Amino acid sequence: MLLHRAIGKNLYCIFIDNGLLRKNEAQQVEESFSKMGLNIIHVNAAQQFYDALKNIEEPEQKRKIIGRVFIEVFDRKRTKYKM
Repeated sequence: MLLHRAIGKNLYCIFIDNGLLRKNEAQQVEESFSKMGLNIIHVNAAQQFYDALKNIEEPEQKRKIIGRVFIEVFDRKRTKYKM
């Protein structure tokens, strides 16, 4: 909120839905951000995360994959919106 107060409408928040959230949590996050007046870009990347995690059982490997895919999705959106 401090950043929003400082730069206002120039702030764009990218919310990446990895498909691993609680039921309806993505909608709740988007609604909360919108109510605060924030510009939010909702990215449904669930399938990308599911594909990357397919057949992976080791928790540390899953953590690394989730981090990598998150950064890849974020960078694509950031580049698209020239952020």
